[in-house]
Amino acid sequence: MRQSGRRSAAVIGSIILLAALAPGGAAAGALPGDAGFRPDARTASSVLGHLQRIQQLTDAGGGVRTPGSAGFAGAAGYVKSVLGAAGYQVREHRFTFNYTEILAARLKILPDGADQQIQVINYTPSTPVGGIQAPLVVVPVDATTGCEESDYAGLGAPGSIVLLRRGGCTFTVKQQVAAAAGAAAVIMYNNAPGKIYGSMSSPTDGLIPVAAVTGELGEQLAADPPARVELEAREIIESRETVNLTADTARGDPGDVLVVGAHLDTIPESPGLNDDATGVAAALEYARLAARAPLKKKLRFAFWSAEEWGQVGSFEYLASLPSDELARIKGYLDLAKLGSPNFIRGVLDSADVDGSGGATGPAGSDRLEAALIGGFTAQRLTWKPVDLGGLASSDWLAFTDAGIPASGLFSGTEELKTPAEQELFGGVAGRPYDPCHATACDRVENLNRTVLRQNVLAAAHAIATLQVAPATPPPAPARVAATHRTPGPGSLR
Repeated sequence: MRQSGRRSAAVIGSIILLAALAPGGAAAGALPGDAGFRPDARTASSVLGHLQRIQQLTDAGGGVRTPGSAGFAGAAGYVKSVLGAAGYQVREHRFTFNYTEILAARLKILPDGADQQIQVINYTPSTPVGGIQAPLVVVPVDATTGCEESDYAGLGAPGSIVLLRRGGCTFTVKQQVAAAAGAAAVIMYNNAPGKIYGSMSSPTDGLIPVAAVTGELGEQLAADPPARVELEAREIIESRETVNLTADTARGDPGDVLVVGAHLDTIPESPGLNDDATGVAAALEYARLAARAPLKKKLRFAFWSAEEWGQVGSFEYLASLPSDELARIKGYLDLAKLGSPNFIRGVLDSADVDGSGGATGPAGSDRLEAALIGGFTAQRLTWKPVDLGGLASSDWLAFTDAGIPASGLFSGTEELKTPAEQELFGGVAGRPYDPCHATACDRVENLNRTVLRQNVLAAAHAIATLQVAPATPPPAPARVAATHRTPGPGSLR
């Protein structure tokens, strides 16, 4: 059902991509009115060149591109130099945000168990260096575990570390109720397999240290609780200034803007070549190709900061735009993780065109999704929808919250490939899409260059297709509030 009737724009647009796929060939069979945006077989190798340079600059700047770091500054300088050489005027959008960095995250079963790796819930107060030791108390599971004072009746919570199942209320409320019951700290476990990535609502909400473990480990601890545990959960919380970079093509209707974006920042633990230098490199190369093309519709290339802290940069950027400028943006294409080794070829399912009931994006999102799908079908490749309500949270969130149509590409993070996905894409079921996600080995040599090339060409196809697609103005975008987003349970961190 998903792969039939892919809209005429995507079908017609495949002409340009098929020509591009010929070895060494240029896209001579261009779309009527494709406005000269003609990627060819050299495009993917140019993207790889950008990636290698970003890795060099990241390494020279300390091995990461956290906002405010030398690595971020070096990579941002490279982005500006490439755009400037192509004739763009680069705009800087500066903002401040609450930077957090985990210093310690471990759980030990006393007296002599091995340290378990855990996640620290963002904005938690830190434990002392070396951690705290206390009895472990398991809060019984119900629909609202740990959300009411009565959940702690007779448990002996004062001075203990309490184990709570996720669900029923926010992390903030759970730890407030636990603190009121006298708990020294909280360990949250997932209500589904895998990790929790979460946050308090603000830096002032944390009362006691809160950490998180996988659903699997949590169930084990709840079924056979140890008498005592040692928990160390420490993080930095400080205000930092950083910058988004944007650049518009000189040509194209200024009232019909397509934004193509990727995030330049990384978490403190990773050099972030797949997450998300792949998207940055692709956007840079598209900008170079589009610089002198006689476009019908204006393209805006965006390089976000503080995405890893809850998509702060893109939210702050949209909040800074006056309403008339916001209304000119007719769509957003998000490029997130294009080279995962054990990949899926994922298209952000902003339209729910298969009727599966997944989260849907604003009206007009189906055009963007269809254009990206067309990029894969033109290469005779399989693809799968990635539900916007799932784990693929990225900067598209700011745009959909503003009522702007959005879609994008996504090749997977640390989640495990399913047998059905192995049938579709090859690779190995039961192993992570990207075993180096959020770790020090997320480098160029970790990338799957085949899927990187396929994604690069698919997104190029979508951009070309959308240049000739009839204008379909979406509803007037909503005004965006200038809020500091924090990583939620679906964050890609």
